[in-house]
Amino acid sequence: MARDRHSLRQDARELPRRAAGLLGIGFLALHITVKIAGHRIGPGDALLTRQLPATAADFWHALGAQACYLFLLAATTGVWRGVFATCRWIRPFRVLHGASYAG
Repeated sequence: MARDRHSLRQDARELPRRAAGLLGIGFLALHITVKIAGHRIGPGDALLTRQLPATAADFWHALGAQACYLFLLAATTGVWRGVFATCRWIRPFRVLHGASYAG
C-alpha cells in the first residue's frame, strides 16, 4: 500500500511538468498559426528550413523551425519515456531527451 501512495505522489509531482509541456505545445501552435495568418511567413516556411538563409528574417524563421522540431522531440520523448526508459534504452533516452530541451 505504501508503494501506491508513493506512485501517486510521484504522479502529482509530474502533473505541473506535463501541463507546462502541453501548454507550451499549445502556445507553439498558436504562434505558428498567428504568423501564417498574418502573412509573415508561408505555410511551407513554418516547418521547413532553407539551407542558406538569404536574409536575417529567413535566419530567424529557420532557427524557429529548428527550435520547434527540438521542442516537439522533447515532448515526444517525454510521452514515450516509459517505453524508452528501460535498462536497455536508458542512456540513449537521457541523451535524446536532454538534448531536445535545447529547443
